[in-house]
Amino acid sequence: MSLFLPKLTCKKDIDEVIKGVAEKVVVLRFGRDEDSICLQLDEILSKTAHDLSNMASIYIVDVDKAPIYTRYFDISYIPSTVFFFNGQHMKVDYGKCLYFRLATGGSGATANGSDLVQSVMFTPTQSINKLTCKSNETREVTGPLYSHLKVLASGLKTHEIPPDYSDVVLPEKPKLKFLNKVPNLKKAKKEMKKLSDIQGPAKAANTFTTGQYAIVAMGGGYLHWGHIEMIRLTINRKMDSRTTFARWRINSPYKPITRKGLGQRMGGGKGAIDHYVTPVRYGRLIVEVGGKVELGEVGHILTEIAKKLPFPAKVLSRESLVAMQKKQADMEQDNQNPWTFKKIVQGNMLGIRKVLSPFDLHNHGCFTGKFHLPGRV
Repeated sequence: MSLFLPKLTCKKDIDEVIKGVAEKVVVLRFGRDEDSICLQLDEILSKTAHDLSNMASIYIVDVDKAPIYTRYFDISYIPSTVFFFNGQHMKVDYGKCLYFRLATGGSGATANGSDLVQSVMFTPTQSINKLTCKSNETREVTGPLYSHLKVLASGLKTHEIPPDYSDVVLPEKPKLKFLNKVPNLKKAKKEMKKLSDIQGPAKAANTFTTGQYAIVAMGGGYLHWGHIEMIRLTINRKMDSRTTFARWRINSPYKPITRKGLGQRMGGGKGAIDHYVTPVRYGRLIVEVGGKVELGEVGHILTEIAKKLPFPAKVLSRESLVAMQKKQADMEQDNQNPWTFKKIVQGNMLGIRKVLSPFDLHNHGCFTGKFHLPGRV
């Protein structure tokens, strides 16, 4: 029966058919002409080729003459059927209970192929296997044909390969632990404001350790215990501890903030300690999240937290953090303007070093106080 179906003998012919046929489904049967199972499948395809001529074009490909496609589609069963539409491979849509999509046609078929893709359920019985279509049409595939038939692709939807989480190990305690509101000190000491704690780039906790996603500070500031508790409660309540874990990348509040009582006169020395805060610099990871999850599952939770922090913050993954750092490095390397901040300061043009601080000289003007200037090179 394969004599009634057109044959493709080389890779060039296959490429021309896939790219040249428009608004029709291209069906490629991979097999061998002398194989008895292939002959049974060819008989079925040849009977339906005329009815599906407005919607599909069926071709026969010898696996020995097209080894490139055989390896690319991982064809291990003979025969195998592969589908294309408008030059794109139609991947199989695996569902529950062996639910596939198979190309079938009927008398009410249209030229645009909307009636071509019908839902078919494979009933795995050993003696007789039936294909039950939506159009109340039942076809029977018996014997070795069903055992050798491998539907590789169908449906216009392209699904991405799910990520592999086989190497992900969840910790024994996946949730965020409670951080103390007051440090455990024998005698608390008062400190000055020391704004250098929140100025410049972070020198610690600026890279990932075990997690995949994190909230990264885009500026400096102080985290109060209320912010820390808000982060802990939001993540622990909304994340699934069976597939996700979270860990802190900041310390508990340790910097004392003093305040005088209401109505006190000026003078009298420094006020009493009112509360403690955690200083945060630009580029520091606040909290790290990982596990068997994708960014779309935890991204909205982390974004909700980032909006409530007292400094600008962003949700980043490992890849996006590396891309952001690479973009900044490329800007410095590809900059064609010779008059950069660094060169102007080194030449002391217009006596600019009189008004610059050692902080500006060290960071080359990329920071103004606790704020970062991303466009400065």
